[in-house]
Amino acid sequence: MGTGESDCAIIPMKQGNGNGPWGGKGAARQRSEEGNVDSTPRLEATYTKLHRLSELAKQDPAMQFTSAAHLLNVELLGDAYRRLRKDASPGIDGLTAQEYEQDLEGNLQDLHRRLREGRYRAQPVRRVYIEQEGKQRPLGILVLEDKIVQKAATFVLDAIYEQDFLSCSYGYRPGRGPQDALNAVFRAIVWGKTSYVLDVDIKGYFNNVVHEHLMTFIQQRIKDRSLLRLIGKWLHVGVLEDGQLLPTTKGTIQGAVISPILANVYLHYVLDEWMETVVKARLRGEMELIRFADDCAARTPRRAKSSGGGATQEMGVGPPEPLCRERFQTTASCAG
Repeated sequence: MGTGESDCAIIPMKQGNGNGPWGGKGAARQRSEEGNVDSTPRLEATYTKLHRLSELAKQDPAMQFTSAAHLLNVELLGDAYRRLRKDASPGIDGLTAQEYEQDLEGNLQDLHRRLREGRYRAQPVRRVYIEQEGKQRPLGILVLEDKIVQKAATFVLDAIYEQDFLSCSYGYRPGRGPQDALNAVFRAIVWGKTSYVLDVDIKGYFNNVVHEHLMTFIQQRIKDRSLLRLIGKWLHVGVLEDGQLLPTTKGTIQGAVISPILANVYLHYVLDEWMETVVKARLRGEMELIRFADDCAARTPRRAKSSGGGATQEMGVGPPEPLCRERFQTTASCAG
């Protein structure tokens, strides 16, 4: 789940689509036709319902959705399957995409039936370690059916939360990517009133998400008990490592399909909105946050001081409690 890198030293000025595929007219058709995905009337109807979900979320930021899990139908599960990598390593059951495809329709029908009847069971995640920047990074390998359901669930969550997420957030969002975040940093430094850039690092973020806080944030929008149970299952499913099943009491699984949207929901409430409503109100001067997942940069026209004096760190206030103060570090550097 890396953030990606720019291959070119000159950053183009083309901006990404901040609204993503849920933001405008004709979004349902765009969503179902992107990639080599079969477009059927029933799948089109499902995406039309998802688009309606996004419209309701946009119209009423306080609306809570009590019926969303029913959208995880056979058609959406099939679309989710087609969007998954087929060469990915299998989970603990050893089932590959090639084996699953031998009776794809039957398997999807059975998966949907188990979801509808409450018999779906998330499987423990197989943990492996990969080398990254000289360190061993844990990566979770899910079983194929868990990937399918999580992918379908992200479609539903995206439709709702894309209406809430702020423009400062670029990571793992439809229509946005690493290059867009780099473009924003470039514009802020070159064209903005920037003297200082604060490099914000949230250490071990994915491993330390507090489940109780995350579920509280999700319930700001989602009241569908079936969907909440699914998310709870994925958070507490456990990790299989060296033949031992280890409980997952905190954090989100790195490598899980659902983790990026959950990470964005969490940081939307505890970082993005905090910056907008608390930090900016206490500063004398401008401040702009640019975030890609758990990597952030904030620019200021001068070394930020709180309006009341006694600033903590460079931004005038300490980090919000759910982030854990000891994991939130900032480094100021002069941009000019």
